[in-house]
Amino acid sequence: QSCNAFVATLGGGYFLCRYLTMAVQLARWQRAIALSLGDRNLAGRCTVNEAYNYMHAGKLAHALQLIKKVKADAIEREDKLTV
Repeated sequence: QSCNAFVATLGGGYFLCRYLTMAVQLARWQRAIALSLGDRNLAGRCTVNEAYNYMHAGKLAHALQLIKKVKADAIEREDKLTV
């Protein structure tokens, strides 16, 4: 979990500095770490972080597509925090 927090912190920093390609990659790594820990709820929130990067880059259609997938998966898992 410490590794996941470290990657999340880096991702946030890259996002704020508008290094969106790296921020997307870090969100994906964070998702992979969450899945390896068996935490599908956190993995969904990592995908939302990835979507924020696409929104910031003006790629709203792709961001919306990711968010819809996360929402559908969260509803299926009854993850009320992500929905």
